[in-house]
Amino acid sequence: MGPSPITDEDGLGEEGPSLREAARSLYARRHDPDLEVDMRIATPMSGLLWIGGSLLCLAMLGLAPPDRALGAVGWLIGGILLAAGLAIGLHRLRGDESSGFGALFAGTIMAVVAIGLLEWLAGGRTSPYHQLYALPVIYAATVQPRRRAVVGVALVGIVMWAPLLYAPPARQLPADIAGQLMLLVVLAFAGRIVFTVLRSQRSVLRRTREQAHQLARRDALTGLGNRLRLEETLEVEVARARRQNSPLSLIIGDLDGFKAINDMSGHAGGDECLRRVAAAVGEASRTEDQCFRWGGDEFVVVLPETSEPEAAEVRRRVCTAASEACAGPDGGAVRLTCGTAELGPEDDVRSLLAAADEVLFRFKRPEERVSGEPAGPSSQHGD
Repeated sequence: MGPSPITDEDGLGEEGPSLREAARSLYARRHDPDLEVDMRIATPMSGLLWIGGSLLCLAMLGLAPPDRALGAVGWLIGGILLAAGLAIGLHRLRGDESSGFGALFAGTIMAVVAIGLLEWLAGGRTSPYHQLYALPVIYAATVQPRRRAVVGVALVGIVMWAPLLYAPPARQLPADIAGQLMLLVVLAFAGRIVFTVLRSQRSVLRRTREQAHQLARRDALTGLGNRLRLEETLEVEVARARRQNSPLSLIIGDLDGFKAINDMSGHAGGDECLRRVAAAVGEASRTEDQCFRWGGDEFVVVLPETSEPEAAEVRRRVCTAASEACAGPDGGAVRLTCGTAELGPEDDVRSLLAAADEVLFRFKRPEERVSGEPAGPSSQHGD
């Protein structure tokens, strides 16, 4: 079985999920492959939140001094916490590599504990620091996998109830904590849904872009790679052959008398003939070979890690199969004339194509048909 034509068009025109589908995905046990991509965004986002949260705490120090619980020692602890927050934020922003889920989750836990400690140092719920819990909650809910997001929200809930252990009894305190916690859960849920939709839409756009990239390199008539795809493939294969010191060959085939088919059967008949020849070329090639329509009635097969003797066997199969694929105006088989060339020490993409094309051109001469083999070096042959 030869190489498959490029026919995948899935993803074009695809739409992202609805809000209902995004909400359902929060509790569905399904792997999210695009979540890994978010690490490139999540790491600098974490750095911005650390720096922003630290600056907010610095602004609140005058309104809620951290000396209610431990006196002057509270200022020292608060200063250490703020300096650590700024250092973590700068490290995340400057980091050349993205942090993993574990590191980001550990940072979320550290942020929750730091906010709880500042709240205690400043006297409990009477201080404004508890408003900062929204930062780690929304961040964990939008960035972390579902289980860790739930753990992060639960941890915030536990820390938020901690003031009941040391704050003066107040009738409205439990209701105040419960109300804020419910608000944070709603914000986390809404943020998760929004980011799920955005993530999925980004995934759809990426797949559509990839499909458009593939279609731009596919011959619409035959499904084979087009000239652009051929040139890109040869660039890669020539570089690989040079790097690995391995052989590389290619076959160029040209249909004889194709113009007569178009004249007698019209372009519809010619197109059908080209499709049949392309399918035959693909079937006769090996799995590792790559087939292309170079243009018009010319076809190219790239044979990686293949020397000329091996390429000659593939060439015979390809030419025989393609010549039997469709009939000419007189009912006879249409001949596919093939030329083969192997990459030489000084060859590049252009010279390799030119060498195979020259063999093909020489073999299409009447005198070469009589001799049965074109003149030329042993690494270049035709049929």
